[in-house]
Amino acid sequence: MLALFAIRETGIPMRRTARSVWFVSCMLLLTGMALSHRATAQDAKKTPEKNITHFKDWAVICPEPDNKDVPSCEAILRVTVSETGQQILRVSIFKVPESEHPLGVVILPLGFLLPQGAVLSVDGKEIGRLPVQRCEPVGCLAPLIVNDELQSFFKAGKAAEFKITNIQGQTVALPMSLSGFTAALAALDKP
Repeated sequence: MLALFAIRETGIPMRRTARSVWFVSCMLLLTGMALSHRATAQDAKKTPEKNITHFKDWAVICPEPDNKDVPSCEAILRVTVSETGQQILRVSIFKVPESEHPLGVVILPLGFLLPQGAVLSVDGKEIGRLPVQRCEPVGCLAPLIVNDELQSFFKAGKAAEFKITNIQGQTVALPMSLSGFTAALAALDKP
């Protein structure tokens, strides 16, 4: 099973690994706060993004050249209920200089059991579990490290899903399209 946010045994001294995990956790927490604030502000304004490029089901949103508040472009997948337009899942992937791999934040809906986290499956195969760090009005935030192994799963897969357990104890599957993921991820490397 792929460790989406856990550190595997790699022979790295534990003290260095603990510092790395702490650093990445802090970066993801801060980035998640920025992304949730940005998502809330966008939803409140209901104005279209100006620098947006679509790659099938994914999109890459880049800040305006004069916007210094948003540090880089992000690849986004937004899943909504077709009848209401309510967001039920948002996946944001971005690059930061301090990380070897792209990082991400998964925004899950409110109203599920947090200790279970979210189980990620690609083409029906369970590949990992994401811990949920906290919930905001926009949803519950789970960090994601998009390492080489996860990228391989996403690039080769057709569909993914996050399974969460609602407060009634039922498993709910949230679909995640992988159509356009590879192109969107590649677009993050372009200036």
